[in-house]
Amino acid sequence: RYFKVIVTDVDMDGQLEINKIEGDNVVADKLDVDMSFVNEYTTKGEATVSIPIEKYITNTTGAEVSFAGFKFELYEGENKVTSATTNAAGDATIHLGYTADEFNALDTDKDNVHTLTYTLKEAASGIAGMEDSNAVYTVTVTLTSADGKLQAASIITNAEDKVVVKNFLKTIIIM
Repeated sequence: RYFKVIVTDVDMDGQLEINKIEGDNVVADKLDVDMSFVNEYTTKGEATVSIPIEKYITNTTGAEVSFAGFKFELYEGENKVTSATTNAAGDATIHLGYTADEFNALDTDKDNVHTLTYTLKEAASGIAGMEDSNAVYTVTVTLTSADGKLQAASIITNAEDKVVVKNFLKTIIIM
């Protein structure tokens, strides 16, 4: 048996409408067979976002302070997702990776978009005299599927294209 069903979804939020039926078993533009239609759309690939972080220290003591070893933590709700530690230049990057399987399991809106919201903050340094930053950044990641390929983009609230964290070193305790 052969038949061809032409369907459209013109702004019907995913509801399909049969426009035309051609082929065997067609009677008055209707199929003379039982049929069910399953629309299975899956996304393929992987996508990542990177969150660059720069660390600055205002040092009024004149003491030498390393930029290396400052830890930044990313949370989804109360759950820590990942962290990154600054290098000697005071830079760190948090990378988030997503797979198509993870995306396909998510609830998406009618445009096949899923939004995730994270918070980023610096962990306490533990350095005597260091006034740690208490800034909290909101990172919004948008996952989409374009032409069946997973894509990800991020926006950092309270920052332009990177997170810049400033600490203030005002006293040095010598024991």
